[in-house]
Amino acid sequence: MRLDSALVQSVVTATLAALLASCGTFSPEPPSVQSLRTDPASRVLPKLPERLGLGGGEIRLPGATINTRGTVRALIFPLSVGERLPAWTDSTIAYHLVGTHRPPTERAAAGFLARASHGLFHLEATIFPHLANVDIAPEALPVLLQKPEGVQMLVEKAITTWASRVNLAAYDNDGADGHPMSGDDDGVLDLTIVLLETDSTPAIVRVPTDLVLAVGKQNRLRVRAGTVYLLTIPRRLDVDAAHMGLVALILGAAGLSADEMFFPDAFDRRISTLARLRLGWIGGVLVTHSGEYDITPGIAFAVPLVDVDRNRGLWLLEHEEAAVYLTRVARKANGHFATVDVHQVREGDPELLLPLTATEGEHGARLRIRWDSGKAPKAHVALTASAVREERGASAQH
Repeated sequence: MRLDSALVQSVVTATLAALLASCGTFSPEPPSVQSLRTDPASRVLPKLPERLGLGGGEIRLPGATINTRGTVRALIFPLSVGERLPAWTDSTIAYHLVGTHRPPTERAAAGFLARASHGLFHLEATIFPHLANVDIAPEALPVLLQKPEGVQMLVEKAITTWASRVNLAAYDNDGADGHPMSGDDDGVLDLTIVLLETDSTPAIVRVPTDLVLAVGKQNRLRVRAGTVYLLTIPRRLDVDAAHMGLVALILGAAGLSADEMFFPDAFDRRISTLARLRLGWIGGVLVTHSGEYDITPGIAFAVPLVDVDRNRGLWLLEHEEAAVYLTRVARKANGHFATVDVHQVREGDPELLLPLTATEGEHGARLRIRWDSGKAPKAHVALTASAVREERGASAQH
């Protein structure tokens, strides 16, 4: 049987193109991501491949104690020691720290997280009146907090005290119908936080407990405390420090590690692209072809390094309002990620040239970010050394 030469050529060409695309090398076909548009408010966002582990659309990340999207209800138990009056009153905690008023301001945690998540995450909180433990002197508190058994004692005493006074089962309403004690809840308090004033900087302690609380009429119901978080805040009314401490606690409860959460203080935004992507607050798309891309708001562009396993080395590009954020991340063995390098570019800034290889070589693949005044920010992705040479040759002709 004779084969048509044109047919053979088309099969070979198609096979070669597929192989090149799978390797992330240069392809003459225009990548579909160039014209990608999405609206974060529509809740319909592109997803990255699950093998990357960055954002597969899960409502709860591995190791998390709360959901990443929807409404999370927190119980906050303020605690003070000794006989001095607390500096953080119940109303101060509610208004300035949590943001229980409507609409919440961005300076409080509820408004801050609602904005960072494009409205996909809502924090609701019940702040209980202060408990005072007069048996512990303030000067003895630092030593007590250094001992796991001391932290456990403080946390469990605060929760059991309130369990004897109110029906805590009324706050376990994470079932589908949204009503407590309706039979579809999981029997675990959603997010329990003991808030302790100290003379030091904010700190977070995760305290797993085996507490089973008898609640309800005649103590006929049972609810578990599960994981409890101890947040220490300074007695001085340093709202920003306390606020970011509470935000970090919530992001940690949602399954993020400490080095995944934030951008540097000098950046226009604090919550990192990596955090928003992993929590499902923005969409993501994997760039597998060389070319020039508009960096579209609401989407994280994942550009893999070309000389390492793309599961473990890549750049994340995100455009929001006044800045383009660039984060180089590497996947760790425990499933979390390490931030290797971060940059931000504003409109009119000089173009930024970044390596797309694990070791920076003069002729290696490059990622070029350009944001000309009055235009959309663009990323020129050159995934191979040959593409870089072609780019330089084209530039020399102009």
